[in-house]
Amino acid sequence: MVDIIPFEPNHLTGILDLCRDEAWPTFPEAPERALRSLTAPGVVATVALEGTRVIGLAQALTDGVIQAHLSLLATAHDRRGQGIGRRLVTETLRRSGVQRIDLVTDSAEGFYTSMPHRRFAGFRIYTTAGTPQRQPDPPPEPLVDHPGNRKWSRDARRHNDDQRSAIYGS
Repeated sequence: MVDIIPFEPNHLTGILDLCRDEAWPTFPEAPERALRSLTAPGVVATVALEGTRVIGLAQALTDGVIQAHLSLLATAHDRRGQGIGRRLVTETLRRSGVQRIDLVTDSAEGFYTSMPHRRFAGFRIYTTAGTPQRQPDPPPEPLVDHPGNRKWSRDARRHNDDQRSAIYGS
């Protein structure tokens, strides 16, 4: 059984292991900084636990009212494709108290496009030299049915309302 619960400091070692498995060096390089990041004001961090093993993490920065930014989402390689990432995103969204979460991805577009969404352009701005070189812009994508799209159909709106009710019970 997998439980999705709020982050607690005793989960840090498992989170550092997940980050190492993803080749994300920032948290493992400075565990104390990672702990501060996961417990900072305005942060909602959730973990997926199987027994005592941390098998997933989501971290969002939130204003608590309208929007949040999903900063991290990771699921253990041997547990992918089992709905854990979706549960982490859903629970993080619920706990943040917001209407939407924005995010940037370079490797999981298929996962995120399976959720109700609207695609936006995004950038990651760095503060240090030696960052990755600018990548060419991808070709524009067609609009997805979304409330912000004027061509959004009544059927798509009804489907989205049904999904929201199924997820959030409202």
